[in-house]
Amino acid sequence: MKIIRNILFLLPITILLTNVAVLPADTILYFPNLNGYVDPVTGRYTVIGGIPNDSIDGIPLNISTVTIEFQLLDKNLTTFEQEKVELSKLLPLGEINVPYNGEIPFKAELDDVKMSKSVKAFSYAGGEFGQRKYKPADLLLVSQEIHKTDSNELGDRWTISGKIRNSHTQPAENVYVVATLYNKYGGIIGVAGFDNEDTQPNTIGPSEAKEFFMSDNLSPDFAIPARVRLHAEGENSILRTGYYRPLLMSYDISVDRDSIGNIHVGTPIDFKINMISIARDDLEFYWILQIKKLETLHQFEPAITEHIEVVRSSAGSLKSTVLNSSWTPQEEGYYVYEVFVWSDLNMPRPLSHAIEHGQSMQADFEVLG
Repeated sequence: MKIIRNILFLLPITILLTNVAVLPADTILYFPNLNGYVDPVTGRYTVIGGIPNDSIDGIPLNISTVTIEFQLLDKNLTTFEQEKVELSKLLPLGEINVPYNGEIPFKAELDDVKMSKSVKAFSYAGGEFGQRKYKPADLLLVSQEIHKTDSNELGDRWTISGKIRNSHTQPAENVYVVATLYNKYGGIIGVAGFDNEDTQPNTIGPSEAKEFFMSDNLSPDFAIPARVRLHAEGENSILRTGYYRPLLMSYDISVDRDSIGNIHVGTPIDFKINMISIARDDLEFYWILQIKKLETLHQFEPAITEHIEVVRSSAGSLKSTVLNSSWTPQEEGYYVYEVFVWSDLNMPRPLSHAIEHGQSMQADFEVLG
């Protein structure tokens, strides 16, 4: 007897939703994009990087600390030194949330100048993750510019400026902006927004736009920035990106308790989806459940659609709603399921990141005879 084959993101998730929803921290490891150099001004070995959120669920990630390990070689003796970056000490909110497909910059420095000269390598040694906080994407990027403001033998100084607008009817408090600078190959060559000299929006009134200014000295070994990625966050709001969705899904699959985890032909399979709204307004939507059957367990060809169900539902502002559905398999085999959330059926606009397998390499569950 074979049990349900659940892939990673089908693990049960419990969500408690009050005014702001939070989730327990993940056990998933997120490996940062890193670059390192000896700062020509301070003489300290500096590692810059970004923590990405490329999770499959579209859920934001909260990061509290990042630890970098430096490998030192002094007189043929190899030693290791770790530097923990506490993001809470760098940012006015004491926290930072990485949106889906976002990347949050950080900087780690060795205080010892002499030790900095003996650094031969560095690596990511881990991070600590806090409770995820769901914030409406009230902050809109009005403008963004980057230009070189100084150049000398120590490198080039680049300034990033722009305007952030608050689309909410209430003030956005403690708004800060950070930036990640990339070369044309996607490597990180600079980070900005962590210096006391930077000008941050702080409080942005309703429908108001405020400016930000920040800068970074790039190492002479680095190329001209080819791209800049911004992140802006306040106490109760976050920057809207192209990957923003106003509804967030967690999902679970359950079966009859008496089957002890086994699925059989004729046994109903219950789908329970927790839908969280991070929108300021109430939303109506359609959610579509699609069941597909695979010819083999590891199938690369498109699967056959066995069942489609379309359900109209709604979610209140900053609240959650539970979506339920049931399907009874009529044949043995391997199956996957997909869930889509659309604004309407005539001109559909996705309101949530889909649970979508496409060409699956493994079934979500197996139905037995």
